[in-house]
Amino acid sequence: MRRLILAFLAAVCAPSLAFAQSVPVSRLTLNLGEAAVLRFDEGGGALLSEHGPASDLSPFVAAVARDNADGRYDYATGGQTAAIPHDRYPEAPPITPSVLRMAFVAIPNSDETLLVIENGYELALSYRVMITRPGRAPEASDVCLATPNRYHFEHWPYPIERIEVVSLSTRPWREGDPVPCI
Repeated sequence: MRRLILAFLAAVCAPSLAFAQSVPVSRLTLNLGEAAVLRFDEGGGALLSEHGPASDLSPFVAAVARDNADGRYDYATGGQTAAIPHDRYPEAPPITPSVLRMAFVAIPNSDETLLVIENGYELALSYRVMITRPGRAPEASDVCLATPNRYHFEHWPYPIERIEVVSLSTRPWREGDPVPCI
């Protein structure tokens, strides 16, 4: 009985929630400091397989986050995107094929926030977000298409408590195609 109770407590208190089977989702809520792993079924539907605390930032993500907070990419607003020159940063961790990871994190030593997307699909990810700032009602925010097999960053130069990711879908994209922001 004691082992059963310990096993139950370990499962309940585990730092991340991994599902035995992926759960279909049309919306994903991420509180600050949370992450999720999604997959897409053959019909393009989003399936949530993990949701829990975000892991520590890799040196690559931490360096990109720091440059965002320092204003290096301030021109990337609205429909304007910024290409991240990977030779400027530590080596990026490999992206897992056919897996989409999202982490909503605070940028260290600032009150700014960052959505980190690792798109391991051969297709681009299209999505929308609603952000909730402290003491304010949720509001829509513009985001850009997350291109295939790459890291993608959405930066907000202010604190956000929660984001809701909606309208998740994949679509074909090739190098040289436009990267729309809506």
